[in-house]
Amino acid sequence: MATHDVDPHLLVVLGATSDLMRRKLLPAIYRLRAAGEVPGPHIILGASRQAGLTDDGFRALTAEALAAEGVGRDAAGFWCGSCLFFQSLGAGSPEDFEVLAARIQSLEQEHHLPGNRVFYLALPPTAYMAAINGLGQAGLNSTPCWTRLVVEKPFGRDLDSATALNEQIHRHFDESQIYRIDHYLGKETVRNLLIFRFANAIFEPLWHRNLVKSVQIIPLEVTMRNITAGGMAKLLGIEEGIVLKTPVFEYHYKDDSLHDPLINDDHVLALDMATEGELKVIRELSFKINDTLKEFFSSCNIDLVDFKLEFGRYPAQGSGKQQVILADEISPDTCRFWEKGTGKKLDKDRFRRDLGGVEDAYQEMLKRVTASVK
Repeated sequence: MATHDVDPHLLVVLGATSDLMRRKLLPAIYRLRAAGEVPGPHIILGASRQAGLTDDGFRALTAEALAAEGVGRDAAGFWCGSCLFFQSLGAGSPEDFEVLAARIQSLEQEHHLPGNRVFYLALPPTAYMAAINGLGQAGLNSTPCWTRLVVEKPFGRDLDSATALNEQIHRHFDESQIYRIDHYLGKETVRNLLIFRFANAIFEPLWHRNLVKSVQIIPLEVTMRNITAGGMAKLLGIEEGIVLKTPVFEYHYKDDSLHDPLINDDHVLALDMATEGELKVIRELSFKINDTLKEFFSSCNIDLVDFKLEFGRYPAQGSGKQQVILADEISPDTCRFWEKGTGKKLDKDRFRRDLGGVEDAYQEMLKRVTASVK
């Protein structure tokens, strides 16, 4: 791995007890540090509204999260004890952010840090503006050194809300301080995008500027289920592997920090995420896609257990109206694939459940798909 020069700094994570922090951010930081890719002193201050949590309590929670991601318990405990601290934000009042500012100064003095700071918002989008206001009002938006603000996606629900969020951020932070990121850009499919395109007989003739469209993503995730597994089995307390009499169609509110909660049509309409007409189109398309994919993967000797879809709005040609179109990938990252007869998992569950053989499973899927479309 390459080693990068990074100035000594304090990383402050708002939303430190969130699922995003526990499952993605902290394991990634640990592995970067353990590999020596980001050398030098590093101190992490977690902050959230969880009351009663101490430094030691936060370290224990983090060590458990790292252990769940395959890090040795002794190594996880040592790392957490050496660099992790916690500060409660209470109700998120101006006084609470003043206390946060005092804790930051104290840690910087204790660990001889120059005043470089990164504020990472591992928060639900609805909490962004309050957090940004709190940081700005407490004077945490600038130091004699450098300050950075990292905002996770989704960055607004649509163009209007994204513009409003930008305006709010710019009241306290300069554009040069702001980083808007999507942690899914680190997923295997994205990192190997060119290989995925040119080695895949399905996508290679389709992925070019004349056919790939820019769409406004609807903040819903659709799950189609043909066999019980994963979240459905856990939610209902039933065993995995039951073939459903009819496909199950689900809506989830797309927000990683909230675990993409299950919602229904009424939620979607009440929160103005989509119209009744759009929901009808999404449902019809989802069932058609399910029928097509089940038939195709069956020809590959694969059971399509379940899969996720996203849809977006795109201007209908000639009318100026918005039409709903599929705006998602189909891959082992978004589907559950089981080999017929054996039930062998050929999807991301090999990683989620620490089964090993992730790359071999993906290569096997690519081989079967390629053979079926020739």
